[in-house]
Amino acid sequence: MMATYKAKTSKPQLRKAKPYTLKYTRLLDCKQGAKERREEVKERSVSYPAFVEYHPETGKYGGFALDLPIHVAGKASFEEAKEALEEGARVYLAYLEAEGKPAPEPGSCPPLDLDDEIKAWLTPVLISV
Repeated sequence: MMATYKAKTSKPQLRKAKPYTLKYTRLLDCKQGAKERREEVKERSVSYPAFVEYHPETGKYGGFALDLPIHVAGKASFEEAKEALEEGARVYLAYLEAEGKPAPEPGSCPPLDLDDEIKAWLTPVLISV
């Protein structure tokens, strides 16, 4: 005698996602609440020194801040690179605020001692947050 099998018509059971780690949850909270905290950060009206650089081989712009651990790359224009640096500074300062850590003072990093050839590629800017 042959056994007959019925096809399952019920929906497949989804596995429950593992809970986020505490560190990752804090980072998500920082990103999700960044819009509300941006207003608080903007009230500070602080400007940090940064550099925007142009890469003639790729035709793209990049940049970095001296006092904050932020950098950008692959931007189409000078303004776009500067705006991305400002956005990165806002997010980083919001992260520091969420963690209860103090924001670094503008100009706390010593000026860069670079060759003239390298300086020709860099344009100093102030990023306002």
